Amino acid sequence: MPTDYEIFTAIKTSLNDWNRNQKFSSTNSIDNNNERLSRTKRDQHSSLKGVEDDSQQTQMPQQVCYEHFGCFRHKGPFDYLNTLPASPESIGTTFSLHTRRNYIEGEPLDYNDDDNDDKDSSTGGKPIPTHNSFNGTNGVKIIIHGFGSSSKRPWVQKMTEVLLQLDDFNIINVDWQNGSKLPNYVQAAANTQLVGKQIARLIRKIERLYNVPPSRFHLIGFSLGAHVAGFAGQEVANISRITGLDPASPLFEGYPANVRLDPSDAQFVDVIHSNGDGFIRGGLGVYEPMGSVDFYPNGGRVQVGCSTALGALTNILYHGQWNLLCNHRRAFRFFIDSVHQGCTFRAFSCTNYEDYVRGQCFYCGPDGRQCSNMGYFANLSQGRGPMYLITRDKEPFCGSCYSLSCFINLIPMS
Repeated sequence: MPTDYEIFTAIKTSLNDWNRNQKFSSTNSIDNNNERLSRTKRDQHSSLKGVEDDSQQTQMPQQVCYEHFGCFRHKGPFDYLNTLPASPESIGTTFSLHTRRNYIEGEPLDYNDDDNDDKDSSTGGKPIPTHNSFNGTNGVKIIIHGFGSSSKRPWVQKMTEVLLQLDDFNIINVDWQNGSKLPNYVQAAANTQLVGKQIARLIRKIERLYNVPPSRFHLIGFSLGAHVAGFAGQEVANISRITGLDPASPLFEGYPANVRLDPSDAQFVDVIHSNGDGFIRGGLGVYEPMGSVDFYPNGGRVQVGCSTALGALTNILYHGQWNLLCNHRRAFRFFIDSVHQGCTFRAFSCTNYEDYVRGQCFYCGPDGRQCSNMGYFANLSQGRGPMYLITRDKEPFCGSCYSLSCFINLIPMS
């Protein structure tokens, strides 16, 4: 797996190349228009036939179409990317099912149609379920990694483990490693659209095979994986819940809702912001609200116990290790901690983090419903909108937060 430095450098280089290409495309478009006008005038006075327009030969395709997933075009909401999703074959997305019966190895799942599955008259001609460990009476959790990662990463395995300790869920780990690999972050960002459609196709298949409605699905995505979850939610109505763990900022923050995770992608969308400090300062996550409820632990920019980009440089100089993604990764560590009952991340509605730190927002309303709990149990709370909280600087990150008021009675000296 790539190091933090390699991941951060790949994103920076890819974005720089993308910016240069954007400027070149804009200039080249003007030049091509002028060239076409000149050619038109020349052709009106020329008898030459069959002359090809060389400028057209080097243009990138304006759309790509993939069976089962439709066409992706440069025009439309994604035109700013100037990059189309790679093919399903090159991305190579795989799904593995994990339950209490097969936690370690998992069981491969296929999102393709069931044309080749056995049929049985007792099921009304429907395909016979072939995944013995899948239990249609239990909920489904889908975990999606981000850029430069895979479903074999320790955090994915740890999240799978703690969720199965909580209940015998059907946990599906999505691996789109080839589509998210270094060095091309821009291509990985474009690939999120296709991977989202692949997940949607799998959800429909599970619904058909096991009679599990979308309202039983909970998608959990980290970084680029959060936007993948959003695209899946755009394809399948009434997904129960999407949890965005520090959704990736570059090429998503500040863009329209239909090209990123947003509250309409599921019945409930909760987002943990842990690294929304801006890319120039080492931030990889969004600060912009994107959920039904948005949690900003420690302000949502830099986490206690982590470093800024400058601090990470100090780490390599003095300790020989990079920790550039500590703030970004803290989002999934918070979520994993929150699964343990008794580890509560109480969050409070407030105008901003500064007012929260001043103690102006420690009020949950007369019925206690204006607050929320960050993490796994967020859907059990009524609080919505921006929520702020303070965490510990090491595991367990949860803790109790108190507001103290001191009243000083000044007695004048005689």
